[in-house]
Amino acid sequence: MSKFAGKAVLLAGGAGYLTTPVCRQMLTEGAAIMIADIKEDRAAAVARELSMAFPGARIASVMLDTGDENSIRNAVQKTVRDLGGLHVLVNATYYSVGKLVEEISMEEFDKALHVNVYGSFS
Repeated sequence: MSKFAGKAVLLAGGAGYLTTPVCRQMLTEGAAIMIADIKEDRAAAVARELSMAFPGARIASVMLDTGDENSIRNAVQKTVRDLGGLHVLVNATYYSVGKLVEEISMEEFDKALHVNVYGSFS
């Protein structure tokens, strides 16, 4: 029996270059997966790609902005509804302004803190 057989896994940041291989491994281990990412089109593309590689696997995708509590709630509800529960959460999200520290505004710094620190708490 596989480690994650019958388990529903929500992968936050699931369409990222580090987490897509985790999605693949979870499927190899028998999990049903929800690929959640702020880039909804990328999450859907990864879901389609993995569905072809793992025929019959339960794979879905959802837009997730970890800086938005309603988005988090929606992703969890969709996971429970579509996959029959939620057993494992992989939180691999990260937000970067992409500027030098001396160029970052207070609003940008606040958003980075909100997503990277508070998003994990929500």
